[in-house]
Amino acid sequence: MNKITKPNVNKLTRFNSKPPTRPPRRVIPKAELGLTVDLTFNWSRKFGHRDGDLVIKGSKSFEEMPQNEYAKLFLHKCKECSKLCDFSDANIDGKAKVTKSILLKHLTQCFSMVGFMKILTAEMMTEFYKMVSTNLFRALPRYPEAVPVDAKVSFYDNSWPHLSLVYQVLNASLSSHFAANITPTFIYKIISNGLSIDPSERVAVRDFLHSYYSRFMGQRVMIRTDIFGLFSMGQASLELLDFFSSIVQGFNPPLKADHVKFFNQALLPLYTYSELNRYSKALTSCVCKFCEKNFNLISVAFDYLYKHWPLQDSKKQKIYIDSVKIILFSFDKFSDTSLRRAFAILAEGVRSDNVDVAEIALDTLLAENLVLVYKQNPRLIFTTIFEKLYKSAKSHWDEDIKTDSIAALQILSEIDPNIFGELNNAHKDKKNTKKAPVKEASALKTNWMQVFNLAKKNDQAIKTLRLDTAVIQ
Repeated sequence: MNKITKPNVNKLTRFNSKPPTRPPRRVIPKAELGLTVDLTFNWSRKFGHRDGDLVIKGSKSFEEMPQNEYAKLFLHKCKECSKLCDFSDANIDGKAKVTKSILLKHLTQCFSMVGFMKILTAEMMTEFYKMVSTNLFRALPRYPEAVPVDAKVSFYDNSWPHLSLVYQVLNASLSSHFAANITPTFIYKIISNGLSIDPSERVAVRDFLHSYYSRFMGQRVMIRTDIFGLFSMGQASLELLDFFSSIVQGFNPPLKADHVKFFNQALLPLYTYSELNRYSKALTSCVCKFCEKNFNLISVAFDYLYKHWPLQDSKKQKIYIDSVKIILFSFDKFSDTSLRRAFAILAEGVRSDNVDVAEIALDTLLAENLVLVYKQNPRLIFTTIFEKLYKSAKSHWDEDIKTDSIAALQILSEIDPNIFGELNNAHKDKKNTKKAPVKEASALKTNWMQVFNLAKKNDQAIKTLRLDTAVIQ
């Protein structure tokens, strides 16, 4: 294997077509090879003491009954499905669980029957939504606060076999025009279930909201308002952000004032919360969707990330840099303000003592996607990142980061040698200016030493010379 020679930061060489070869990353040994940690958290509703198993009465399917019995049969199934089985123990309520599953499937099928839809009334749907509320709306557990960093954690609601059927029947009920009259409280609670720690439930909520939002235009403002309320309190999930991204995609430019308000007051603040790592990709994707509708929001996003740069949290720093990279790669035109903020964030990352943060920042700066941006705005970008790149190339503790910093400087010198030369010369002048007072102080000290020695010869009583805080004998 050929030895890779480290470039000299004091003699930056020009390259003609490709960036300098970057050395392969050293492999960091694992503390315990082959060890993986998989954690699964199961939970279910808590039930008090109950004498015996729950009893749920079964009934025939709608196809087996005459149409004049549909209403009575529907209400019976809703009543029985409102009974909650205990999933904390697999040996409890065994027969009731099977019966309830069958009844829920019957309810799902009835919404596709023409004969049933003809006799459906608002009173029947009221009882139906009561049943759905009883099953779906419950206290949700929080994420565990302390889990191993390298653990693969999964969460599972033991009652999901029934909950999934309830979500299916709820989706099926959207074929009824009565669904347009679902109460705001019901919708808010459904959206709140999108914060569940069980990913299956979050997906089910997202799919329901997609269907409901597309079918009933009169409810759209209410849904957006509810999501605004949750996001503005720092409550978000990947699935809710995915759903809202699809909403933004349907916005027509120019964006309305309330849409911009959502971007500024609900979406961007999500970057500041400790749960950011759970939804960061979806958040950045949603930000990009907004920026596609209004390019001025790119500058707003970069400015927010710059002002809220996490000084002590390296994990968040990596997420911020990754978000900057995604936005930079997603667009081809930027204002001067947005570029200045974006590359200021990358420069902060380059100077980080954390290797992972510095590496992702340098990977972004060295990306081919940004070559055109460099060529279009050389002076603005070079001025923003030159000093910190140079310091990293000279004094970063990690040799790989030093090498990559030099590679980045070489790219700048190739793109526009004139501007790079100006900055390099300005840096040298600044460095020499700082050295001048030191030289003057040294010369002054030498002169006083000569005076001291002469005085000491003429007067033996003179023993010391005090210059500032130093005492010379």
